Amino acid sequence: MTVSKDEFKKLLIELLRTDGDLRAEVYSIVIEAFPTKKEMEAVVAEIRSLTEKIAKQTETLQKNAEETAKRTNQFEKSLELLTRRMDSFEKSLELLTRRMDSFEVEMKKLREDMTRRMDSFEKSLELLTRRMDSFEVEMKRSREEFRLLVIGLGARWGFASEEAFREGIRGILEEMGYVVEKWEVYDDKGVIFARPAVIEVDVLVRDKKHMLIEIKSSVSRGDIATFIRKAEFYEKHTGVKPSLAIVTPYIYPDAKEDALKNEIRVYTRARDFKPI
Repeated sequence: MTVSKDEFKKLLIELLRTDGDLRAEVYSIVIEAFPTKKEMEAVVAEIRSLTEKIAKQTETLQKNAEETAKRTNQFEKSLELLTRRMDSFEKSLELLTRRMDSFEVEMKKLREDMTRRMDSFEKSLELLTRRMDSFEVEMKRSREEFRLLVIGLGARWGFASEEAFREGIRGILEEMGYVVEKWEVYDDKGVIFARPAVIEVDVLVRDKKHMLIEIKSSVSRGDIATFIRKAEFYEKHTGVKPSLAIVTPYIYPDAKEDALKNEIRVYTRARDFKPI
């Protein structure tokens, strides 16, 4: 015979009500399985103590959490401020970098400009130095020409040597690159001076062309006539017809006319001399 669950429960309850021994046995089993009242009270007290501790710890944790939240909030604010300051710093750094780049560009331009100016200054200084050198050379030449002019005037009036004047002019011509040689021939028939004499004349030979140069402190019409006879005498002996030039600080007006008529070049400054 099979008993259902509900029927078994009804039967068990009825037995517990009517059977004292069974009820006592079940009670003893229950008492052994469950704690006593004191034990329960102790457990409850322990639970209450733990609950209080947990509550206190929970309160402490909550306070700590709130403090942590505050600190976290402060940290976040500080971090946000730091971030903004870093952004500002980066912008300032970027601006500074651009300004430095601009400064470097300007410095490069300035260096290039200074280099160009220094080059220009050096060229100007070099040009000025050359001009000063040229000026010094020209001053030296002018002093020499003035000295020769004084010698020439002195020779004209008998206060200086005619030969000194001629040697000075020859020196200037040599400085200019013209080598003047002295040509000497004995005139035994007196063609030049109407008596036998040694004929001297300065000769410049260039590109197979001959030029006779008369160097005198002063030139008269008679000097022009004598110079022409010397040229004819030179042509007769060398077979070369020379051109004629006179270097003198002073030539009489009528002598200058005769010189021009006979195609004789007249130079009152040695520096103006030009060959054929």
